Amino acid sequence: MNEQEFVRAVGHLKDMELRQMWKVVHEEPQSDAARELRNLFESEMCGTDMPKVTFMDFIPWATRVRESQREQVRSQHGFGKEEVESFRQDFQEHSKGNTIRPLDLRRLLTEKFPMMADKRAMKDHRSKLSEILADKGPVKLLEFLALARI
Repeated sequence: MNEQEFVRAVGHLKDMELRQMWKVVHEEPQSDAARELRNLFESEMCGTDMPKVTFMDFIPWATRVRESQREQVRSQHGFGKEEVESFRQDFQEHSKGNTIRPLDLRRLLTEKFPMMADKRAMKDHRSKLSEILADKGPVKLLEFLALARI
């Protein structure tokens, strides 16, 4: 990696973020997320032909991992793994397979988010919510997550 590539990588990941990731993969992990990152690092980087991974070798890997993590957060509408799993379980209880009928979705949303039934609280989002609930087609989990963000 040359200096120009290094500057570009640091532009994508803040220097502190890179250093924190470096620290996480080289010290005893303190959380599940840190353990997951360290395991990924060991499986992808430590099994290579490189005798020792340097910080400069680490930067492209860290950039790719963080972009992948950001994409996952975007696709899950900002919810973390535990939240998505909780929503998935609630969704599965009310659904038939991978989709849920609008009537069942209405029940689930009212049960999970009682404030959605309050017309004053949902004044600004009511049209979008009504549009989705009035649709005759089934709703998938990612659409449910989007609704949960309203």
